[in-house]
Amino acid sequence: MQVHVVPTQTSFFSGDTYSASIQFTHNTSTSNAPKRIMWAFAQIVAVAALDRGLITVGDSEQRRVRRTTSSLMVGGGFGGFAVAEIAGLMGADYSHTEKTFPIFATAPAILFSDLSLDANMSRTFSFAIQLPQGLPPSHRGKAAKIIYKFVVCVQPFGASKSQMFYTPIRMFAAVGDLLSKRVFDVLAPVVLTKDTSIVQEIFESENEFDCLLDSRVSSIVAEDEDEDMSLTQRLIMLCQMSGKVMFDICKQDDVVANLVLIRSAYRLGETIAGVLDFSKSSLPCFQVSAFLEITETVDANYAVQTNSSASPTPKKAIKRVLAEQHACTLNTCRMGIALPIPNSATPDFVTSAVSLSYSIRFEFITSRNTAGDAKLMETVQTRPLTAEDVTAAINATQSPTTATTNAQTITVAAAQPDLEMAGDDGASAFVTARTVSRVNVEAFECVLAVRVYPNGASLSAGGGGGGGGASGRVFDVDF
Repeated sequence: MQVHVVPTQTSFFSGDTYSASIQFTHNTSTSNAPKRIMWAFAQIVAVAALDRGLITVGDSEQRRVRRTTSSLMVGGGFGGFAVAEIAGLMGADYSHTEKTFPIFATAPAILFSDLSLDANMSRTFSFAIQLPQGLPPSHRGKAAKIIYKFVVCVQPFGASKSQMFYTPIRMFAAVGDLLSKRVFDVLAPVVLTKDTSIVQEIFESENEFDCLLDSRVSSIVAEDEDEDMSLTQRLIMLCQMSGKVMFDICKQDDVVANLVLIRSAYRLGETIAGVLDFSKSSLPCFQVSAFLEITETVDANYAVQTNSSASPTPKKAIKRVLAEQHACTLNTCRMGIALPIPNSATPDFVTSAVSLSYSIRFEFITSRNTAGDAKLMETVQTRPLTAEDVTAAINATQSPTTATTNAQTITVAAAQPDLEMAGDDGASAFVTARTVSRVNVEAFECVLAVRVYPNGASLSAGGGGGGGGASGRVFDVDF
């Protein structure tokens, strides 16, 4: 027997209606005998995994989490299966070095009881539930992971243990929470003890599996689609209203470049575009590197203290480069910047233990001197050798302290283009220009913060973000 789970979308905002269809099919690959399932239920759960080496949680906070989730100790929920099946819930993200905490759970919703399927027969059920406001977004980082899963639990007839199947959900914070920069408390779980979900069976007269929801659920989804469009429009307006930003990048009192960004806020999947203008620079710049960085910052109240010094310093920030660009800017007037934001990344968010932010870090390699004093080119003024020069060179090898030569070589700065030969044979003189072999340089950095919001386009089925995909997931039930 197979279970086919198909979410209607790949990702959801906090406050949306999560909806999916669950199809149970009896294939004949193993046996033609009827298959019987005692019961099956579905619910949404979420956990936060905190790295023990970076984040510490006190005993009082752990007791508070256990008290909040104790109401679901019986009949499933976190106490009934999520703790025991934490490895299955987190999947490939599970690690023994992390401390896991439940952060969200809906009450189990019964899909059916005592279901019997003959060979090549299938039954399809729809599931829909309104998600609460104030949920933190999905995130997979070094210091913390926040993972949402849609869980379907099946109890085959005669089996001693139920089987659970997990479908990932990509969650975004609500737009209102993004605007207010809401701080999500990962140690204050949101537990829905009352079942508010809508579960109904989809019959063959309703276009079989292509009809994911009945008319009642479809009306809810239609309202959400209209709301999603408004959310997408709001996100686009937020980014457009951020406006163009300009900065003068200086090293002490010397201007290195002028930076222009088309916006200070972007959505996932967009490209951060801008221009570095060196036309008014008073300090030569040889190379520029631009990095789009994502920073996980651990709150000082939860950071692990180091014992290497008398005054321990918390481990606060973990940085990761998402995109980078390098360019040689010698004799360059303008340089374009294009740093793509991965669609699979996590937007900005703040929790009680960990926060996530985006920034652009620029690295400049410049001269130690100003443009007027820096010698990047040199000219060498010479004339052809004569017989007297050869004789003088031979004498110099025999008596280097007293010999002289008539060869004249004069090095001057590139700022003096008009040169005159000082010897007797000025007509035969020539000038050679070349770059200097060594330049004293210095490197310095500057960091510019940018805002990153969710991409509304990823809400449609088939979009990126790891929400299960338009085709859903297929699981095998063992009897």
